[in-house]
Amino acid sequence: MSEKKYKDKNRCMIVNEELGKFGQYIIYFFNKLSNRTKIIKNTIKQYKKDDKFCYFGSWYVEGPKFKLKFTEPYDEELKKDLKKNTLVYDFMKKHKEDFELKRKILFTICYCYKIQSVHFISFIYDSKKRKLTCFDPGVHCYPEGQKILVPSIVNIFKKLKLIENNKYGKSHDELGDDCPQYQYILKNEPIGIQYNGRTKDAYCQSWTLFFLIDQIKQYDENIEELCRIHPENRELHLYEHFIIPLLKKNPSYLKEIIKELKEDFEYTKKPNTYLKILEEYINVCKIEPNKKTKKNDYKKNMKKKNKN
Repeated sequence: MSEKKYKDKNRCMIVNEELGKFGQYIIYFFNKLSNRTKIIKNTIKQYKKDDKFCYFGSWYVEGPKFKLKFTEPYDEELKKDLKKNTLVYDFMKKHKEDFELKRKILFTICYCYKIQSVHFISFIYDSKKRKLTCFDPGVHCYPEGQKILVPSIVNIFKKLKLIENNKYGKSHDELGDDCPQYQYILKNEPIGIQYNGRTKDAYCQSWTLFFLIDQIKQYDENIEELCRIHPENRELHLYEHFIIPLLKKNPSYLKEIIKELKEDFEYTKKPNTYLKILEEYINVCKIEPNKKTKKNDYKKNMKKKNKN
């Protein structure tokens, strides 16, 4: 593979050094349930979509396939009677009627596995179409999503007869595996949005929030724009189109991130300085894509791989 072409490789390395651990503390910020709730609800209110969407929070769950149970922390958006080790199926069965809303229901599930490992996936439930739409940004990157979390949740919705194949189409749809139909530029690469051209990023909490906000603004159940971004530029896209605008519009969010950073590190920069560094990071670290392969190359390579 030919050497990657940065807009300014040397400056990119310097800027990345200047950012330090700031990106990690952005992740911590978006992990927090109260922050996710505030951002989603403010977006629904801002775009006057109260009649279209309802937010059911972020659910932290653990356990084997088809036996998921709630675990701490518990989102305040959930019912107050939620107890420790409550099975997700039992909870949904008890509150099934709450899902029979005319509005589309937005929620995120964080699957906890191994030691301190988590993965976020977004869901949109449409009671009219009896359909569950999933967005797993880590397809092929974080296998727990497709092997355990998504099939378990789909199974619960089917058991409770909340989803079904009908005149509107199939009962559920995973958007996270849609990229091969749009564009693919490398051979044998993972198809999830979290693939960054080298390995996998740690921004599942941010991608899932970005997706829900995007759907509130314009509901189309589509991630084509994200798929068409060169994998190594995806993190930059997330910063440019989601994180930076959000921090600029809500200075208190930026201050909270810096405050937590300061608790662990003696020296921190001023809010505006971090924003300027992030904007420069986007500019100088972009990769100029190499020659693209045809969009069907990925599927062909996967078939060859499966035969071996």
